[in-house]
Amino acid sequence: MAAVVATLAVACQRSQDRAAERLVEKAIEAHGREAKVAIDRQHGSITVTLGGVVPPVGWPESIPLYPKASRAKVEADSGDARRLSLASDDSAAELSEFYRKELTRAGWELPSTEPADHQWSARRRGEALRLRFAPHGNGRGSSAEIEYRLLS
Repeated sequence: MAAVVATLAVACQRSQDRAAERLVEKAIEAHGREAKVAIDRQHGSITVTLGGVVPPVGWPESIPLYPKASRAKVEADSGDARRLSLASDDSAAELSEFYRKELTRAGWELPSTEPADHQWSARRRGEALRLRFAPHGNGRGSSAEIEYRLLS
């Protein structure tokens, strides 16, 4: 009988741990990142493994997200226009180069040269993008602002 009670207690703790793991994973996902959380009571540890960014609700699937972004959030959504901000530990030039390659591959028309200030636009059929890339003030990493608009 004692073995059954002990087994039930362990199963109940594991069930509580799984519920806690899912709650933490959802909280992290709400801030734009995938995550895997593991609670190990036996060894007294909690492991959080962060993955890539999660596409924000309402962001067009046809516009890629920088795979090494640490955050991606839709800052404005007004009908036919959406503005996404994202952050990365990589440079503004790396972000800009990624978007130039990926958008060109997807059939977007881009300017032939990249402006020195890392701002440019792209067009495809009835869609338009305006992209701005800037280094963070602390000298580490950068951010991007991507405005997507459906053209009438």
